[in-house]
Amino acid sequence: MTAGSVLTLVDDDASAAAATGPVGLLCEMPPDADLPAKHTGALGIYALLGDPDQARERASQLVEKLVAGEPCLRGIQQLRVFEEVLKNRCKIAFHVLHLVDWLKANGIKTCVLPQRSWLASHAQALSSYGGVDIRFAAGGAGKAGSGFSQRERIVRIAGRLRDGKFSGQTLREEWRQVLDRIDPFHRRQALRKQSENWRPGEIWFYSTAYTFTRVGLAYEPYFPAPFRFMVENAATGGAPLDHAARPFVSIYQFSARHLAPARDEVASAAETIETHLTQFPLTGAEAQARDILVAGAFFAEFKARLLPAGLYQTALFEAWAERTRPRALVVGNPVFEAYALWAARKRGIPTIFLQHGAFGPHATGSDPPADHFVLQGRFWKTCLPDAPRARAIVLNTPQCAPSLPPRGERRAILFLTAPYSVQPLWAASGVNDILSDLLQCADERERELIVRVHPMEKMGDYRRRVGLLTSDRAPGAAVSFSQGGRMEDVLARSAVAVTFSSSAFLDCLRWQVPVVTFGWHDFEYRKAIAAQDVFHFARSRAELKRLVLSALDGKLPVFANSAEPFAAQMPADTLRRAFTAMVDGAVAADAFDKTKIA
Repeated sequence: MTAGSVLTLVDDDASAAAATGPVGLLCEMPPDADLPAKHTGALGIYALLGDPDQARERASQLVEKLVAGEPCLRGIQQLRVFEEVLKNRCKIAFHVLHLVDWLKANGIKTCVLPQRSWLASHAQALSSYGGVDIRFAAGGAGKAGSGFSQRERIVRIAGRLRDGKFSGQTLREEWRQVLDRIDPFHRRQALRKQSENWRPGEIWFYSTAYTFTRVGLAYEPYFPAPFRFMVENAATGGAPLDHAARPFVSIYQFSARHLAPARDEVASAAETIETHLTQFPLTGAEAQARDILVAGAFFAEFKARLLPAGLYQTALFEAWAERTRPRALVVGNPVFEAYALWAARKRGIPTIFLQHGAFGPHATGSDPPADHFVLQGRFWKTCLPDAPRARAIVLNTPQCAPSLPPRGERRAILFLTAPYSVQPLWAASGVNDILSDLLQCADERERELIVRVHPMEKMGDYRRRVGLLTSDRAPGAAVSFSQGGRMEDVLARSAVAVTFSSSAFLDCLRWQVPVVTFGWHDFEYRKAIAAQDVFHFARSRAELKRLVLSALDGKLPVFANSAEPFAAQMPADTLRRAFTAMVDGAVAADAFDKTKIA
């Protein structure tokens, strides 16, 4: 590449079609994907954006500085609640700054963005820090990063309704979202009369999602008393409880009109936080990354939506704690649940955070405000920073060894999906590429493909994808879809699982299903888990197919070691003694061995 070249930055093949000069990749993709295969000289994503581990470490250090002295509003550091998200956004900011340095070093003054891209929202930073002219192709790519237009929102809603076949549940979910836009502080709750079906001194479990409620149900039998379940959304966190015929309370049952922040309070709070961020003494790349964060889409959303909701939820959980006087609070996630954790902590109520699966992006760098951090295995403890590690304890629910069918009878390919749409550095075409490769493998061996859809995704979306991929092909392998509920039936007939670090890999270890993952994707604890030989990493689409076919032929090794480091097997009485001590506040955080309780 020569100085003065125009660099086209792309994340899918269609956007690269019109490129006449050098091409740079903005998304992670295998080397034999269509785009890099057609543009053999394309610059790889991390050649442009820098090492992801280094960016992650710099982001962690920066965010810890920024939130350490953040002013409290209604008694809580409101921005700190989103520490994980902040670290992810700052990681992107450091990638942008590395791109600036690379462009300057190579004399590149002009870049073309022919598609909607995560980088479009950072065009000002590229211009300010690197003197780079960003040109947007026709079609509105310049609006990327600023959210969806009104028309796009309507199209997305129509798509969700179609995928849900206009069922009552789907209509209720969409109507709830409309109401939450109109009435974000749930003033409508005051119109409902609900009985107070709780009593002081209960152990409460608060959930904001399906998976978190599931982990609560799994651990509940080992606590000294049944949980009083409380959910944010009956359609998500409440769904497993409905299936189990268990009652639950809505957090908005504690709402009152006076809890909602006034506009001037929100405006003053936003100004206070922004002043703290912009005046915090930083230099060099840290100062630039901070400025990118403040000017970015997340901070705009934080001021407009998350901060008002946070001020409201701070008061809401204060009201909950005052009225219910819990014996203890248990949660399965540390983000939006943090408001509940802080309210309990202020009153000296014991708080317990249960690991709900494999760690997500930047979860290993956060420090949830809980007295005890319960992990499923000692491997996860090594992933934590010092502060939460000191409060961490390995307590996994005992599980009976499954009755494994003969390996020759396990013939299916199990694809455990992940929410690609929320990953800014993943190629939009990645899901279809993976599905296409797995369908080819299934056809070649005449096997079933099971698509197990992540709780954050819609099954209808995958049905439509598979339909488009198979529309011009002769009938081949059977394809089935699964979502929610227990996985034993699909694991029992699966010869191989294909996933991006899904929490379900823990179940795959128990069922001795070999796990194949995508070697072209980065994730936070990748190096640590790669050293454990848990996953078979496919470095290309060709290797993905080779590994899957090998598994279907019974030749791909299963994980040979004990699953104990990831999902420890512990006696039930050990869990009961430990949780009783935590709930009663009789055990300090460092008073016993966190891995083995006598």
